[in-house]
Amino acid sequence: MNGIDNILSRISDEARQKAELARREASEKAEQIEAEGRRAAEREYARLVQNGEEDAARLEARLRSASDLALRNRTLAAKQELIDAAFSRAVEKLCALKGAEKVSVLSRLAANAASGGGELIFNEADRTECGAEVTAAANKLRGGSEPPLTLSAATRPILGGVIVSDGRIETNCSFEALVYSGKNSLAGEVAKLLFE
Repeated sequence: MNGIDNILSRISDEARQKAELARREASEKAEQIEAEGRRAAEREYARLVQNGEEDAARLEARLRSASDLALRNRTLAAKQELIDAAFSRAVEKLCALKGAEKVSVLSRLAANAASGGGELIFNEADRTECGAEVTAAANKLRGGSEPPLTLSAATRPILGGVIVSDGRIETNCSFEALVYSGKNSLAGEVAKLLFE
């Protein structure tokens, strides 16, 4: 039985060695798989971090752009308010004219606007204050060769200036109409004066 014991012992030793070899190979394979998994996870982590940083940079650029646009819009709105205020101030200054200066400005406006005869229409205060003077001065500026301008009994709710009415045709030379009709063409010049 000694020979059988030796054979069994050898078979047992070989089985142990094979089992140990299989265990070592399995352990090495498991370590390789684990290492490959770690490398794959690190690559995926790096990719996700890079994508996150790129997304954050794009979001930051969009937010900066939106912020810059909002700032430009607020700046433009503020500038527009100042330009509008300048035109309103121009109307106020024209309406504040007094005496001979007012008569001179209104009579030139009326004389230049009249193509023939017609009536001069003022606001109530200007009609009372200087309507007759303006009418006489406008007729004098026109040289008297055309039908004369007359002072209308009617008034209009204008801030200042004059309306020349020749039948169905009216030429609005009110200060507000004159100033605001030139607003589009003058806004650039006013902006240069205000903001440079």
